[in-house]
Amino acid sequence: MQAVADKAAAQLALLETAQAHAAMQRKVADTTAAMTAAKQKLLELETRRHAAAQKALAAVQAKVAVAAGECKQAEEGAVVATLDAARARKEAARLAPPAEAGQAVWRAR
Repeated sequence: MQAVADKAAAQLALLETAQAHAAMQRKVADTTAAMTAAKQKLLELETRRHAAAQKALAAVQAKVAVAAGECKQAEEGAVVATLDAARARKEAARLAPPAEAGQAVWRAR
């Protein structure tokens, strides 16, 4: 009779241990699911932040491209103005009478 009682007690202890282990595994599974959900939410937030940063970067790149275009136009305008000024000086020099043409070679005393 004692053996049957010991066997029943051992089976009951084993059942309680198995139930405690199953409860611990459920808690681990719940914690893992919560961590997975938190990581998914963090990934979504980081994805949104990255998209916003990409949008801001694209806006800055567009502004830089516009500014670079304006600089290039200004540089080209300066080159054209310099060439026009040189051309005008050359034309003026060509059309103007020589400075010595009106003066006599010999001066009277």
